[in-house]
Amino acid sequence: MLSNRAIHLYLTNQKVEWIEDQILFLKHWTAQNHFEFSYSEDSKPGVMNFLFDGAHLTKADIDRLVLEKIQIFLIATEHVSIEGGFHYNGLHWSKEFDASIDRFTSRRRLSELINLSEHCEAILILGELPDAEEYRKCFPNKLVFNLDYPMLGDEIELVSKKIEYDAIFTAPTSYSLTDYRVENIEKMIAKGFKIHKEFGMSYEEFQSLANKTNAILHIPKSQAWIWPSPMRIFRAALTDLNFVSIGSKVTYDQQTILSPLVTDYSDTLNSMDFITKPSMRSRYNKLVDSEKNIALGVKWHEYLKATVEDSYL
Repeated sequence: MLSNRAIHLYLTNQKVEWIEDQILFLKHWTAQNHFEFSYSEDSKPGVMNFLFDGAHLTKADIDRLVLEKIQIFLIATEHVSIEGGFHYNGLHWSKEFDASIDRFTSRRRLSELINLSEHCEAILILGELPDAEEYRKCFPNKLVFNLDYPMLGDEIELVSKKIEYDAIFTAPTSYSLTDYRVENIEKMIAKGFKIHKEFGMSYEEFQSLANKTNAILHIPKSQAWIWPSPMRIFRAALTDLNFVSIGSKVTYDQQTILSPLVTDYSDTLNSMDFITKPSMRSRYNKLVDSEKNIALGVKWHEYLKATVEDSYL
């Protein structure tokens, strides 16, 4: 049993700007649940160490973790399934590859996911996606838990706005700007919308940019991409921006707790409806306070009660 009520995010090769939404998610979740939270490029003994599935660990790294008895928990971000053969982010592994990521990178990321899963205490999902049940099927010998969405307080407020853009599109790197996203952004620009693109921003930089718009733009990586983006919704709620989804193909099976916050504006781009939507943060908090969200995290909270001393949960 762990005696320290602390969670440490072990970044390894991950840059903060690549995963800052998830870091903010964890900051809010740990604060609400009476855990200390930290992150760095190295592991931390005596606490729960979280790793993202894109993290890179050498054999020497893993040997050290085993020797020092450091517990690691793997945060899953990639979509996997085994129905009809193994699928990785919706594509059949032996036949298809994501056009936005080269074959070598796809193989490396999947290899790292499998490698880390062998050494982790459990696999964690921040919110509802990717699908925890699919991870249980693919990794039947591993515990898989969902973390419930954290509540946002009123302490994060925007200063007076000076609107320059109708919507902003941000991503960790310019590689995220796939052909499908470019195509949809160009359609919006052709209709007279002022769209601003920015990459690799810190959250502080994003907050400054958020003061120049009313909406954050979500466009899936490809036309076949069926999943919503909880982390983009979370960032929209943090900064009280409206979440504008273009080109989404969300099916009934992919409905989530936060789905009521998602409106696909693909067919209404001749209007400016998304400028006048009500406060995103208050709408988000209402959903987070629901029984459905509380139920989402029950198994994870029960696990913590059994493994962490002096639990407040």
